Parts: sequence; structure tokens; C-alpha cells
Amino acid sequence: MRFLCHDSRLFGNIDPRQRAELFRIVDRYCHENGVQYICSLAKDQLASIHAAMPQEEYERIFRDEAFILRLTDESPEGKLLGIQVDMNID
Repeated sequence: MRFLCHDSRLFGNIDPRQRAELFRIVDRYCHENGVQYICSLAKDQLASIHAAMPQEEYERIFRDEAFILRLTDESPEGKLLGIQVDMNID
């Protein structure tokens, strides 16, 4: 399996400029090595990256074709399993 994977916690406490730089590095690495990058980002994290990057670069890295699956919490269908999973974690 040729992929890199991060969860949104990686992006939580870093400066937006550093988030943008991380995506520049990952984009270059993935293209050079034929690797897929999988990550979860909250909308505010994505917006901060957008603000820290020139528009042209942002559109190249975050183009629609680059997204295989967009998950949301707007409905069960937008979630990873396509259902609402209620877990009793007490």
C-alpha cells in the first residue's frame, strides 16, 4: 500500500503557514513517488491553509480531482460508514 495518512490532530497546534508548507512537501513527495495522501482536516484548518497559500497553488494542490472522498457530519450518508454509529464509551 503506497500511501501516507494523517488525522486532523496533526494539524491542530501548528501555524497555518507551517500547515501550508506541509501540504507543499506532501504534494511534491506524492507526485515524485506515486503515493496517495490521506488526511482528515476540519474546515477551519483547510481555510487557514487557503489563507496562507497563493490562490494558484491552493487550487493546484486542493483541486476537486485530488479528493476521492469528502466526509462530513451533515448526514449519516456523509460519514465514513454511511451510517450514524452510536457507541457507548462510558
